[in-house]
Amino acid sequence: MNNEILTNDLKNKIVAVINKRLRLPHYKLFIFGSHVDGTATERSDIDVGVEAPEKIPVAEKLEIEDELSDLPILQKIDFVDFNDIGDGFRRVALKKIEVIYER
Repeated sequence: MNNEILTNDLKNKIVAVINKRLRLPHYKLFIFGSHVDGTATERSDIDVGVEAPEKIPVAEKLEIEDELSDLPILQKIDFVDFNDIGDGFRRVALKKIEVIYER
């Protein structure tokens, strides 16, 4: 993982943004992709996934994505609802994750 970009401080900011907007009682937030498998570069986006018992309402997801884009970093943050993806992508993405929040 490229720790110079995805610091604990940034992870905490990402969690704070999502927790402020997400109105589901139970969910898990995690980092997946290049920042977890060790292939990230300074230009790699940051993949943040959420697993929850139900799909995130579109309006909430858009609010979260908008606020994540306002964080003072150069990298794009992709916020992915794992209830809204295909099984093939899910299997590959979940092979290696870093849980950053769970309730």
